[in-house]
Amino acid sequence: MTNLEREFRTLDRLDAPDLWPEAESRQPGTARPPRRPSRVVAAAVALVVAAVGIGLAVRAFIGGSAQRAPQPATSVPAGAIAFVGVGGDAIDAAREIYLANPDGSGVRALTNAGADGMAAAEPAWSPDGTKMAFVLGPPEHLGAYAGDGDIYVMNADGTRLIRLTEGLRAAGPAWSPDGTEIVFSQDQGTSLVVMDADGSGARKLRLHGEAYPPYQSPAWSPDGTRIAFQASPPPGGTDSNSVYVTNVDGTRTTRMTHGGSDGTPAWSPDGSELAYAGPDGIYLLDVATGSEHRLTDCRFREDCGRDSHPSWSPDSSRIAFARQDGAGTTVQVFVVNADGSGLQQLTSGPEWNTYPRWQPVSGERESSASASVTRCIQATTSGDFDGDGTTDSAEFVEVASGSVSCDREGEVFALLISQEIVIRFGSGQTLEQSFGDCQGGLCAYVFEPTDLDGDGRDEFVIDVSSGGATGLEEFYRVDPDGIRPLVIAEPGDPPYVEPGAAILGGGFDSVMQSPLVCRVNDDGTRELISIHAENVGDSLSGPWQAHTTTMVLEGERLVVTSTNDSESSFPGTSGIPSFSDTAPFDNGCS
Repeated sequence: MTNLEREFRTLDRLDAPDLWPEAESRQPGTARPPRRPSRVVAAAVALVVAAVGIGLAVRAFIGGSAQRAPQPATSVPAGAIAFVGVGGDAIDAAREIYLANPDGSGVRALTNAGADGMAAAEPAWSPDGTKMAFVLGPPEHLGAYAGDGDIYVMNADGTRLIRLTEGLRAAGPAWSPDGTEIVFSQDQGTSLVVMDADGSGARKLRLHGEAYPPYQSPAWSPDGTRIAFQASPPPGGTDSNSVYVTNVDGTRTTRMTHGGSDGTPAWSPDGSELAYAGPDGIYLLDVATGSEHRLTDCRFREDCGRDSHPSWSPDSSRIAFARQDGAGTTVQVFVVNADGSGLQQLTSGPEWNTYPRWQPVSGERESSASASVTRCIQATTSGDFDGDGTTDSAEFVEVASGSVSCDREGEVFALLISQEIVIRFGSGQTLEQSFGDCQGGLCAYVFEPTDLDGDGRDEFVIDVSSGGATGLEEFYRVDPDGIRPLVIAEPGDPPYVEPGAAILGGGFDSVMQSPLVCRVNDDGTRELISIHAENVGDSLSGPWQAHTTTMVLEGERLVVTSTNDSESSFPGTSGIPSFSDTAPFDNGCS
């Protein structure tokens, strides 16, 4: 049972900072789908702040995390990668289209469909990279198998939206190489349809060959003469999907692959190869000879369950694709060289990031937005993150447009483009990874190692809230291959600690009201404790209810081992508990 008076300091020792003007002025930096923290500090915090005379404005929370509308991309660098951010595996999960630089930095939202109760998915660049076709519809439609919506076209920066189809019957648009037509799948894949780029002249493609519906993921060849797509072989076999190619008039429909579970084809820029998703990785197929080889390998790997949706860079040197982990808990965007080397993870976070589409414009055409940037190192720390016994250094970098001062209170906030983490391992390796987990604006007010299980290898805890006043801490595992979040194992301790990404904490002024403690017990074991305190009385003296959730780290999962509840009243403000007078995370395991 937690002893509140022993664990916490007293309120009248606190000098409460006036943080609200700063929090109120913050805007999203790297906009992402809303992330739900595992628990939220209760009204006790607001009462405490009110007691010391800080005027509060109202801040709306939905599901425990601040809701921030995606911001339109103000510029589109040549060679950008579009992808779909999905808020989980639910059929009605939120879906928005995002843009990222080819290195994964500069992530920003292109659509704001959720504001109207809709979802946006399946982006397709026009051949000149100035427009994008995509599918818009109710989330439950797009989340269904071969989910349909309506096809829209917008400028590459998200402006000038035009609707091309009606009736929520379309999916998977792809442009002809001259930009005059669009092919798409209709009515849950029962047919392929070609229409003019303005939405007129729609006509069904009558296929002559052995392909059977559903027809999905059409892709137009660079020479304009053929269309590749995913379909089913003749009935009676054991195969479920294969890749086919047909002439644009439907003749000479030919089965190209025989792997049994093949799909999402993508033509190389010169039309000589097809990249496609096989059952155990991305494959490359020589169209002329029919020979193929595996590009990525998902066999016998816990971190790789399925690779899909390949997309070529405009110079044919790299391929972007979506990778689902072995447990099926997350999907992220990766890039690999066309020879199979140089695998790099571009996105991260508990939300699913999928369906990457590389803008078919060479990066040699530099955009004005990327011509001048300032890289600001805003936090540094060190630890043994890979467990090899050597010290690794880490930096949290904020990238702002133009030449600016790195003062966080100045231009770097207003001109923030992206955030990155750079880790230099003692072995000599360096990891540079874009960081898109901030809830909006500036973060990493906590940026430190912690050894949660005492194995000598440090985990990483990073403040991912929009400022020091909200205190959401996320826990990560780091190695030379990337940074990945720890997870709260099922069943967790709802509603205080929910299963999923290990995001803990929250609440106004959590710098002073920390609910997280890592401690080393007398027997050497280590525990992470989350504390939820709430004033349920009519005055500051209480009574106060405290709920504690104790967790231990097993592998990459935080497992709840016990919970406790207590209630206390205090005769005056000198006895009212405050969580911490130092930081949002009381790190006794560093």
